[in-house]
Amino acid sequence: FYDFIPVSGGVLAVVGDVVGHGLEAALLMASTRSSLRQAAETITEPGDILKAVNRQLCRDTRDSGQFVTCAIMLLDSENRRFCWASAGHPAPIRHCRDTNTFSALSGKDMALGVEASWEYATRETEWPNPCESVVLTSDGAPDDHDEDGMFGINRLEASIARHASASAEVVAKGIVDDVLKHAIDGQVDDDMTLVVVT
Repeated sequence: FYDFIPVSGGVLAVVGDVVGHGLEAALLMASTRSSLRQAAETITEPGDILKAVNRQLCRDTRDSGQFVTCAIMLLDSENRRFCWASAGHPAPIRHCRDTNTFSALSGKDMALGVEASWEYATRETEWPNPCESVVLTSDGAPDDHDEDGMFGINRLEASIARHASASAEVVAKGIVDDVLKHAIDGQVDDDMTLVVVT
């Protein structure tokens, strides 16, 4: 799932991935999204939001084997703050069109719904320049494969760079198209969820 949650000074962008499929996974997804929105009403730091959501989800997932990976990214244009937190999910990918370079936005904590006492870190870096874009993705894009292997992070970054001069919508569509071209018979094994900020 993905979401854009309005917060004071900006927006919170979210990408999450629930383990499993079917009704049980859908219910957990809906519960996670609701908890994220509720937490964001009173909590400002991404890591603290994930901490609150995790405590709630652990009550629902205890001994079930279910969990949710999630990355949230705060873009506070009022205060020019760019920070994020990750619960077992790939960190945002930051790309500069002018130099065609990628910045490693690293850091990954435990998935949601596993350990109620886990502390999630908020990581912060400088505000993006006008020539930069930031991409949040589920693992469905880099993990998709053909006979020669996974699409992978290198192909994903090449796809971002190839479409970087376009709008966020076109960048997202371009990445999906590239993954589908790579996939066997144009069929992917997992969902692809993308949030692109330009």
